[in-house]
Amino acid sequence: MYNSYTFLFVNYSGYPEYMEYLYMENGLSYLCSLLKKNGHKCIILDYVTLSIAERLYPSEYMTDITKLRGIALNNIIKYKSIPSDLLKEISELEGLIDERNRRVVDEILKEIISYIREMRVDCVGFKLWSQPSLKDTFYMVKEIRRTFPKLLIVGGGPHVDFFKENIYEDTGDIFDFLVYGDGEIAVNLIPKYLDGLITLEEIPNIVYKKNGKIISNPEQRVEKLAYDVNVDFDEDTYWGINKLDEKVRLIPLENARGCNFNCGFCIHPIKSGRYREKDPEAFIEEVYFLKERYGFINFYAVGSNTSHKNCIENLKKVYERGNEVILSFFQSTRDFDLSNEFFLKDANVGFFWIGVETSSQKINQSVIINGKQVSKVEAVCLLLKQLGIRAYTSYIYPLPGSNEELADETLKMMQKLNSEWVVIYPPLIQPRTPWFRGTSKHIKFVDKKAFVFASMYGIDEIENKVLPRIITDDVLAESVLINGKTYREIYYEYLIFKNRYNSDNPVFAHEYTIKELDLSLRRNWLYSITDKMTNSVMRALTHGEFDRARKDLKSYNLFCTSGSLLKN
Repeated sequence: MYNSYTFLFVNYSGYPEYMEYLYMENGLSYLCSLLKKNGHKCIILDYVTLSIAERLYPSEYMTDITKLRGIALNNIIKYKSIPSDLLKEISELEGLIDERNRRVVDEILKEIISYIREMRVDCVGFKLWSQPSLKDTFYMVKEIRRTFPKLLIVGGGPHVDFFKENIYEDTGDIFDFLVYGDGEIAVNLIPKYLDGLITLEEIPNIVYKKNGKIISNPEQRVEKLAYDVNVDFDEDTYWGINKLDEKVRLIPLENARGCNFNCGFCIHPIKSGRYREKDPEAFIEEVYFLKERYGFINFYAVGSNTSHKNCIENLKKVYERGNEVILSFFQSTRDFDLSNEFFLKDANVGFFWIGVETSSQKINQSVIINGKQVSKVEAVCLLLKQLGIRAYTSYIYPLPGSNEELADETLKMMQKLNSEWVVIYPPLIQPRTPWFRGTSKHIKFVDKKAFVFASMYGIDEIENKVLPRIITDDVLAESVLINGKTYREIYYEYLIFKNRYNSDNPVFAHEYTIKELDLSLRRNWLYSITDKMTNSVMRALTHGEFDRARKDLKSYNLFCTSGSLLKN
């Protein structure tokens, strides 16, 4: 048995752009469970909260932000361009916001340094987000490295899966190593490394720097998702967890990992390997453990390509136990059995997230390459509407190889499906994904290396700024062409399309479209309380109404921690 160590995990995303940022941090909680099982102490400092959003909310600049963003959007819709003098004015304002953000980050940094000293921390792990705020995270890591030269500092999260070795080229030696792929394999070996029993060369799934050379160790997979620990949301681990007005108590929980398909835009098959499922009995046991220990009743199964069979098996086990909890899924439509409508009618489904992407079967087959049938996607969404089950649908526009006709076709499909919650994304190109590797003839790089380093700090994220970097950063905007157009021009097409759909209420980017339905059509009042909370949080993030958001978030969380759906 090796020595006992203290681990501190830090989650900081900068300004949260929408409600999902505020979900509980299940990945770090799971790593803590594994480490605590072996006698180590773990602490999570989660700085992606409503309070941090309020601290970062640039109230003194908000009038100018709203005005300039509106002028920019009008110019894009009317002229497909933004005047250079307006971009200059926006750049100057965003410089002031950056300075303001850094002052908040300095306060957070002091807290982290204080905790490291007081808790005698042996290892600090940072979750890295591909956002403009990443530069502030790197700033904090550099200062911690300067203050504690011998402290083990590790980085992880999806950002490492995308950028791997490129992070070292951009940051120098501030991290001892970076974790990619199935992170628990590497994290479980850190105590042995601290004990001097193994070297970095013996730890799978890490990237590190040695003698000036960047090395990526071979990857290993967790082949069987059968855990002997449960996610740890205890107060002594997840600090501040008991505050009901900070994080959204829709609990992400892993029911599956990986994917057997190769969608052009997606990292999951590269990050997580082939599709494998957690045994439904083990998954439901964890659900009910969390229900009994914390009162949680609202769960989101986070498998990125959950089979319909797995979904039904999990829902049936909940049904057999009395339907006391709610399960939601990111649902694959490929194997969706439409004959299950009789069971789904009585099942406790919160929502199904359906990746529609496009109305074109041709684009699906030749550009996205996801094995879906558009007609089947339509049939599933229409069945869910008939059953009163909410479908969250997501689309991508414009797609490589698309044209104006596709815009009209996709809008018709969106109107036909009439989903209650619609998300539209631009075509995001990320390192290591199929599109980045060249699977589409409609994507051409002018300077691939320049694109990688520019996209490291986000593409379409706005945070608390005026415009996303895909517009303001010339390197990012012009180093790749899609359909013969610059990334900036493609993003303008995305905004124009989005505002055709939102013609009654023009929006800039990550504001979701939630359509109110007659309450008689809702599955239960969960939808009503969810919409109220979501709209309040979004209103806070865009207009600063944080008092109302805290009140509605607390009401939602009281429902989600009631211990049983039957009590509501």
